[in-house]
Amino acid sequence: DVYKRQTWYVRRSRDRMKLGNEDSRTALRVLGYSLVEISKMLAPFMPYLSEVIYRDLTSQESVHLASWTEAREYRQSILDEMTAARQIVELGLSLRKEQNLKVRQPLAELQYSFSDEELSLDEFMQQIIAEELNVKKVTNTELISRSNWVSKEAMGCSVALNTELTEELKTEGMARDLERAIQDLRKKSGLKVGQIVDLYYNSSDDQLVHALTNMVDRKKTFINQIKTNLEVDADYEIQATVNGSAIWLGLVQV
Repeated sequence: DVYKRQTWYVRRSRDRMKLGNEDSRTALRVLGYSLVEISKMLAPFMPYLSEVIYRDLTSQESVHLASWTEAREYRQSILDEMTAARQIVELGLSLRKEQNLKVRQPLAELQYSFSDEELSLDEFMQQIIAEELNVKKVTNTELISRSNWVSKEAMGCSVALNTELTEELKTEGMARDLERAIQDLRKKSGLKVGQIVDLYYNSSDDQLVHALTNMVDRKKTFINQIKTNLEVDADYEIQATVNGSAIWLGLVQV
């Protein structure tokens, strides 16, 4: 039944976004608004699918009775700022790739400047850049050549990236790699989003153990507790390598 499959898909997509944190709620609101508006545009061409999406998300009678949303005016400066932000992110990612620094590895700082003195980015836009490039700090300043920094320039935009890795940054990078390994294990094990597990581990690398027990995001990975136990009979397990060190991870459903 096509109608049932469409309904299941829409509800499944919605439920997978309900992870409980503020970022997930914001993403869910944006996704919901986008789907509602798209359903209105699709209504003349895909009446059944658009009806499922619209009614499921709004609880209103029918998409075919809804009014078109009026177009809003926009400021050209917003588009210019977004273009500039994308340019910074592209240059930053390029520098990361050249220095063999994966995005999961946090870095201390990125600096940028524009040849156009009238162009500037607010704190909100800088925060987006920081999240995209996984850096702790983003600042608009005149770039100065210094040790452990690499830089790049294109289309009136200059970017400099601090590539120095402190022990704290290295440990945080290990934590992000561990989160990735845990999420991969959850996926391969068929665990549902939100299904709580206990995590067991075994490793001789003290720094890796510290990253696992103190810096892994337990809400994101849906972990109840983390502890070492060689005798546990894990439901799912994996032998992973993080930053050159081996670690055994086992999941037990709660």
